[in-house]
Amino acid sequence: MPGGKPCPPGCTCLNHRGRTMGDRPLTNKERRIRLWNERRIAGLCLQCGKHYSEETTARCKKCLEKSKVVKRTRKTKGLCPTCGTKSPPLGRATCERCSVQNKNRYFTLKAKGLCVQCCAPAASNSTLCIKCKKKQRGRMRLSKYKITPKKYKTKLKQQNNKCAICGEAETQLDSDGKTKSLGIDHNHACCPGEKSCGQCLRGLLCGDCNRALGLFKDSYTSCVAAAKYLEEHANTKK
Repeated sequence: MPGGKPCPPGCTCLNHRGRTMGDRPLTNKERRIRLWNERRIAGLCLQCGKHYSEETTARCKKCLEKSKVVKRTRKTKGLCPTCGTKSPPLGRATCERCSVQNKNRYFTLKAKGLCVQCCAPAASNSTLCIKCKKKQRGRMRLSKYKITPKKYKTKLKQQNNKCAICGEAETQLDSDGKTKSLGIDHNHACCPGEKSCGQCLRGLLCGDCNRALGLFKDSYTSCVAAAKYLEEHANTKK
């Protein structure tokens, strides 16, 4: 029931749902974790619980902008961006208390088999759940190749979930035993490193084709020479 009134037996409201665990009442931490799990399953923002969360984070745009503004103002004042009470030591982003709390939270959630970001049950051989792993992968693609999850999905649909060179689906497995997603290929003449500017993206390739292009150093003449070599020796006997 809203308004801070005591819940009657069998109450199913969101604010008072699951106030007890067996014979003892839930602590604030357990209640917060349960509320986060409900919002995570519903696809809502973990902070406000109103708007749908973004594809790369577990919070909505408004909550992200508010947290960025708060952290930026705290940094300009020389305070810890997490708590805003103490100034962090030299060479550290947070104060000693927040760094110790973050370490303790990480190791306690890892020991319990929970996700270190949203406190949901973690995936096998990982410290993150399946949803947080997908969001982390989307953040990595966005920072590395400047491609959003929506653009990646549309590109994947255009190629029918198959490699742009060999036309086959990905067969390599990750640490969880699931098939890997297709890799993003970019023009190394524009961006020689691993990161891309977002304008020189070419297509989605499987691991073998992407590795083969890297071994050929993106040389068109080398690829054509290799194709001619295979044609010449196609009828050779074993």
